[in-house]
Amino acid sequence: MTAEERDKRIREMFEEDAMLLANKGHDYAGDKDCMDNLKEFGFFGAIVRIGDKFKRLKNFCLNQKLKVQDESVIDTLRDLRSYGYLAQILFEEEQKNQ
Repeated sequence: MTAEERDKRIREMFEEDAMLLANKGHDYAGDKDCMDNLKEFGFFGAIVRIGDKFKRLKNFCLNQKLKVQDESVIDTLRDLRSYGYLAQILFEEEQKNQ
C-alpha cells in the first residue's frame, strides 16, 4: 500500500466515523446536545468506554471469536476511534472550565 492509498483510506474512515458519530449522537442524546449522554460522566466516563472496547478487542485477539455477532471487530475499532474523538472534546471542555 502506498502512502497515498493509505491516506485516502484514512480520509474515508474519518468521513464514515463522522457520519456514525452524528447518527449515534442523535440516537443516544437527541438533537439539542448530542453529547448529553456522555457529559453525565464526563471525560472519565469516555475513558471507561474506551477501556471496555479495548478489553473486547484484547479478548478477541486471544480467543479469535466473538459471541455477540451484531458488533464486528471493525465496529469495535470504529467505536474506539469515536470514543477517542469524544474523550478529547470532553477533556478540552473540562480543561476550559477549570
